[in-house]
Amino acid sequence: MATATATQTAFAPGRLAGLGGVAFAVIVGAENIALPRPPDFDASGEEVLRWIHDHHALVATMVASFAITAVCLATFIGGFLVRAFREEHEDARVFAVIGAFGAILIGAWFALVIISQLLLLGLDGSANATPATAELVWHLHTAAFTVNVVAIGIAVFGVAGAAVRMGLAPTWCRPLSFVALAAAVATTMQSSSAMNGGSGWQIGLISFVSWLLLLAIVGVRMARTPA
Repeated sequence: MATATATQTAFAPGRLAGLGGVAFAVIVGAENIALPRPPDFDASGEEVLRWIHDHHALVATMVASFAITAVCLATFIGGFLVRAFREEHEDARVFAVIGAFGAILIGAWFALVIISQLLLLGLDGSANATPATAELVWHLHTAAFTVNVVAIGIAVFGVAGAAVRMGLAPTWCRPLSFVALAAAVATTMQSSSAMNGGSGWQIGLISFVSWLLLLAIVGVRMARTPA
């Protein structure tokens, strides 16, 4: 009986959800560090084809890892929502739903990023590949990437708001979430400018880093104190 109880505790859904959040943050963070500088958003088709050819194996590995990170994110959000709805504070539940909505948007928009990368991988070495086609696919990649930033901001705002109220994140995560949301909105509003070589979109890095940091913090606390 004691062994069974210990096993159930070790694999408690809350603990698995927390580990999912940590795994997502670690994998995505490592990928972005390892990935060589991609072409500019307004790069020519020739530049895009050259880049995907030079880094084919690494991009293919990142595309494959989406199957893992998607599961990690879904596991985290599912466990986080369940925990939030066990709380007495209605505000925590509201913010958790907002965060879950943002995470769903992240999954959907990032799937388009992955699809565009798959198309580029398919074009690499294809006898029918043309610079015009590669440029079109890269525009799809850029559009999905920049629109996805606002989804990240929404997720940070919601998860942080709920996590602070649930004792799963330090209080400084709350003001950070406002900054991350504002930066995300500013980035996505500049999507058309970014498509044409504008440089203001980099402010969205604040939102991205905040998201990974928040997932790591909340994930560790959920894993340590499964509800």
